[in-house]
Amino acid sequence: MLVQSAPPIGVQFLACTGAIVSGEIAGVTADTRDKTSDAQLAELRPGEVFDVISLTFGGNNLGFRDIITGCLTNLGGDYLNSYLLDGELGLLVINNRPGFCTIDERAMQRKIGELESLLRDLYERLATEHLKPGGRLYVLGYPHLFAPPEDWPGDAKWFTCSGVKQTDAKQIRELTVQLNHATAAAADTANDTAEPRGVRVIWLPVDKLFANHELCGPEPRWINSWPTVDLEFRGTDLLAYMSGSFHPNEKGHAAEAALLVAQVRSDLMIDSQ
Repeated sequence: MLVQSAPPIGVQFLACTGAIVSGEIAGVTADTRDKTSDAQLAELRPGEVFDVISLTFGGNNLGFRDIITGCLTNLGGDYLNSYLLDGELGLLVINNRPGFCTIDERAMQRKIGELESLLRDLYERLATEHLKPGGRLYVLGYPHLFAPPEDWPGDAKWFTCSGVKQTDAKQIRELTVQLNHATAAAADTANDTAEPRGVRVIWLPVDKLFANHELCGPEPRWINSWPTVDLEFRGTDLLAYMSGSFHPNEKGHAAEAALLVAQVRSDLMIDSQ
């Protein structure tokens, strides 16, 4: 949207799936060395500065992918074992279990606290080294993956929403709240450091933007379900196809982009014509 403005605006795109904030958090490692924030920043030239930087970081540091994978793996394995042992009666019994995720809430809260410090350092580095005077760093928050479970349709309440039970979805929603609080607090602290230089660090929440568009919500969803029926499967890379599950779909990304563009135009007084 902004790229189509007049005069043209140049863009550097460094985002990648699975990236983590560089730094030590217990139990978290990058899949590859090129998926850390340090590796991404190394692609910039020394002293290269911008009017606007936007990012969303943190979920991979908390292992959200592993959490969801564990939920689905446990659900599938337990249902299969119950059916093999007791047939349809076994399925009815196992379906009464409140959840299948294994989330260590105390460990997760510790990770979120550690992550907030890493995010603050990253935001301050970006604001200090890569923003022009008057520039803006926009930190977008995370949407909820699931609608409030009490609002799910009947079949999802009875069984699952994209493979996740109500109790587990409540836990995941609470983790999202805590993650958003950490990213917002880190942005506020970094902004205190950045403002004397004439730059700003601004947190943009998106959870309300996605309200009613989460999985099992009342409106057309902006989150890919599992499996990723929202995506067209091309070729033979099944793992890449499945990795789009529990991420914003095209409509969700478009809504986030519109929110960001409106904020940038307002802050920097860019003509929308």
